[in-house]
Amino acid sequence: MKYRAEIDGLRALAVFPVILFHAGYGMFSGGFVGVDIFLVISGYLITTIILREIEEGRFSIAKFYERRARRILPALYFIIILSIPVAWLTLPPDLLENFGQSVAATVLFSNNILLYVTSSYWGAASELKPLLHTWSLAIEEQYYILFPLFLISTWRFGKTTVVQLLFLFFFVSLALSHWGAYNKPTATFFLLHTRLWEIVLGVFCAFYLIKKHDHDSKPLEEVLSLFGLFLIIFSIFAFNETTPSPSFYTLAPTVGTALVILFANKGTFTNKFLRQRLLVGVGLISYSSYLWHQTLFAFYRTESIWLDQDKTDLPALITLSFLMGYLSWRFVERPFRTKEKFSRKTIFSLSISTAILLAGIGVSIHFGEGFYNRAKDFTSLEIDTQRDLDQECIPLNISNDFKACKYGNKNSSPPKLALIGDSHAKAIVPVLASLSEEDGSSFLLIYNGGCPPLIGVNVELELGDRDMEGCLKLAQAQLDYIKKEQIKNVLLAARWSLYTSGDYTWRKKSHFLTSHMSKEISKQNT
Repeated sequence: MKYRAEIDGLRALAVFPVILFHAGYGMFSGGFVGVDIFLVISGYLITTIILREIEEGRFSIAKFYERRARRILPALYFIIILSIPVAWLTLPPDLLENFGQSVAATVLFSNNILLYVTSSYWGAASELKPLLHTWSLAIEEQYYILFPLFLISTWRFGKTTVVQLLFLFFFVSLALSHWGAYNKPTATFFLLHTRLWEIVLGVFCAFYLIKKHDHDSKPLEEVLSLFGLFLIIFSIFAFNETTPSPSFYTLAPTVGTALVILFANKGTFTNKFLRQRLLVGVGLISYSSYLWHQTLFAFYRTESIWLDQDKTDLPALITLSFLMGYLSWRFVERPFRTKEKFSRKTIFSLSISTAILLAGIGVSIHFGEGFYNRAKDFTSLEIDTQRDLDQECIPLNISNDFKACKYGNKNSSPPKLALIGDSHAKAIVPVLASLSEEDGSSFLLIYNGGCPPLIGVNVELELGDRDMEGCLKLAQAQLDYIKKEQIKNVLLAARWSLYTSGDYTWRKKSHFLTSHMSKEISKQNT
């Protein structure tokens, strides 16, 4: 396949925004579209290689997988291997357990599925996951497994049939992604079936260009390639986490990428821009730099909890991402692409054995539940909850089920704050008591175990546990009392996840929320 330097420039245009987005720079709020750009490029490049080899009668599945293994696995395995001891020394147990899961899932080409099951890409905890970004590699790897098999099985029916099927896949996948972005956003973001259309867009570029030989600079090519570049840049700065992704909105960066691939021919401004030495150089190391950046950021953010670092170190981390990307490209990626140094047999045996080893380590970390008994002290900050605190309680209802208890200075009237919630609200009492003692104020605690401070909903508890509408009545009593006493500041505290998950396993239908509008007891209804 003829080398196109502008494609490496396009890779640079994808990796820069992704790294700056993950670094937290708000200006690059749509930097996540860099992944969409990569998917289109991947679809184009891989399909071009496969089509040429099929037409020349020399395509081989084994050869194809060998190329993919040489291209992807060495740098990926290298970074995972280096990350394991760092994770062991720095991550608290819950994050280490998740890291172990990610290691196993990554080498099994399924980290996107793991992330779909366990988390949200936009969640704060995601910033602390060193292998979060490998979900996009899983998408590509799943495509690499399936697409050659699709072409081999359908090619005998003719190229027209293949293209028609691809159009069907494209429109179905695009429609599913737009619907899913609003109805099943996590699955839509992470899974292959709603990302497939982006890759297929690149596939269309390959089918078109493999038969197109006229690459003269024409006014139409100039306009279309510039428009494609504009769509990419617009998406990087205009999109944000509220933009449904992937969806019809994602057509902007992906169609923009396709236009650049198709029309940024020699002589166009876009071609000259993307062929600049700096952009081409960054594009060459973009894969390794992409692998390094999130891993470095995640470990940095974890350590910032302990070392009180701040965001001023991020430029250094970004620079380090590209430096490590260069070193990985120079000393890991390139050597493994050389057949004289590493034969096909060696590549396959190393890939499989390393994958088994890393998956085994990941599974061990998972079943070890993050290994609490490690050298670093991961003990949480301790608060003295044992001392007796003076309180004065008054009933809120006739049956004396609900009480409002006053802490702090009893002569302070009215209380400055009301703390209401379930039993987890009590965990905050010692801190508030200390603060009240300092300024001579007081606060109220109104709580009941298993009852979140929510108006108009009831908590389904085990039959006979208590009045089935007890939480509904308590919430209303809390609100009435706070209004009556004119308390201006209210703190709501609860184990919120309990009421969305119902995860007291011995009560399989317990702690879900219902209302007068819907009595269904289920996680979805909650």
